[in-house]
Amino acid sequence: MLNLLEVAIYAIVIAGQPQQLPVSFRCVPDGIDGVNCTNGMAATPEGVHDIRFRNGVVVVKGDRGRLTFTNGITSHMDSAGWVKFSNGISARRDRLGGFRLAIYKGVSGEGDYEAEFYCRQTEPEIAQCDRTK
Repeated sequence: MLNLLEVAIYAIVIAGQPQQLPVSFRCVPDGIDGVNCTNGMAATPEGVHDIRFRNGVVVVKGDRGRLTFTNGITSHMDSAGWVKFSNGISARRDRLGGFRLAIYKGVSGEGDYEAEFYCRQTEPEIAQCDRTK
């Protein structure tokens, strides 16, 4: 089974712009082997480690946690522990196990950000993401 929180985070990264995201959404198992999210995204396993979204984007998990999206988005870990995506989104796990995602105005992932989301596992089979800024 896919990790619900992981799917929710990737759904934000794929959407890219806060205008394309609801203020709040949930991701839940689809009853088979995939995940459906209330923001319209859905995902299924692709091979052993990767994830395919309904829109055709595949998230490929590489060495040392590096992620590559088939739509061209890449990622790297910065020195402060943030995962920086090439489309201007940064994500970091907090001490409670949730994730803070910052969506920056430019693709550099630096400076002022225009939106922030907090994603967490609210129940064993529900991942919840809420816009906090």
